[in-house]
Amino acid sequence: MKGVSVRIATEDDYGGIAGLMEELFPRKAMNAGTGDVYFVAEACGAIVGFAHIVLRGEKAVLQGIGVTEELRRKGIGALLLESAIAYCREIGQSDVCLKVKALNPATRLYAKKGFFVMQFGDVCSMTKKEAT
Repeated sequence: MKGVSVRIATEDDYGGIAGLMEELFPRKAMNAGTGDVYFVAEACGAIVGFAHIVLRGEKAVLQGIGVTEELRRKGIGALLLESAIAYCREIGQSDVCLKVKALNPATRLYAKKGFFVMQFGDVCSMTKKEAT
């Protein structure tokens, strides 16, 4: 999307990410511990999306992607996902995995970006090998 940039978040971004998480995922709290890496999507100086990965040994776990409701389906989620995958590749993480509800529309994006799906009831476990 034109006018949107994606970058690794800094501590200065944590308040904006936490606010967006609270808006999009009321039951989730922001976690910024060892191994947590956040990416932010910005438009007009405001955080409009985020991606959160956790580095666990040789695996990276995508904990979530969120985009403000009014800017969904404009490619911002894909930009965040691509940035997270590129980062994993740069630091030598070969696998990226995630869990998502089977009815979540984002499952189409993950499959389109090369994630393999294993469905367990209403939850999908998805893995992307050789983060490319």
